[in-house]
Amino acid sequence: MVSGLGSHVQLFSTELALKAISKQEAVSASLPQHSTIDPSLLARCIPTPEVETVSKAGRISLSEQAETFDLSPKVTSASFMRELKLWLADLSCDRMNFSRGCAMLQAFASSTLKVFDPVEGVVVKAGDRDTDVSSEQISAVGWSQFLKSRVKREADNAYSKDEDGNYVDLISGEQAYFGAVGSKFYYFTWP
Repeated sequence: MVSGLGSHVQLFSTELALKAISKQEAVSASLPQHSTIDPSLLARCIPTPEVETVSKAGRISLSEQAETFDLSPKVTSASFMRELKLWLADLSCDRMNFSRGCAMLQAFASSTLKVFDPVEGVVVKAGDRDTDVSSEQISAVGWSQFLKSRVKREADNAYSKDEDGNYVDLISGEQAYFGAVGSKFYYFTWP
């Protein structure tokens, strides 16, 4: 009885692995040839019915994150960069944010994504790193004051957006976005 159950679990695991591989290959084929986005990150976006059913039933725990992250790692830490990368992949899975998420992942991959923490008064260039990153100091201010000084506004005082629906950074003219990674908010710019 136990060996039959073991064989069933092994067969089921093999099926899930094969579906994950084919899903990743499908995502890789749909990316532009010049893209530097890791296809395995975007493969997370395409749920399979089997994984959802098993996960909802609670019979098996499938975790995308092999590591545990600090509750609020410093923006300069390598653990924040890993958490940010996963957050960007999740952002790309949202249909409303797919284009923005992919652009931000591309900027992350080329280390042109800037992450601002106006409360702490730091800005870093995000990217794949195994060590802590250096930061530039900026004036530590509240969010309201920071956004008033950084995000371009329309005549009616609403935030200005470009044709892709991203905010426009007033100082650099780059695309901008602000959102929560983990339990803290950050402001992002990218070319």
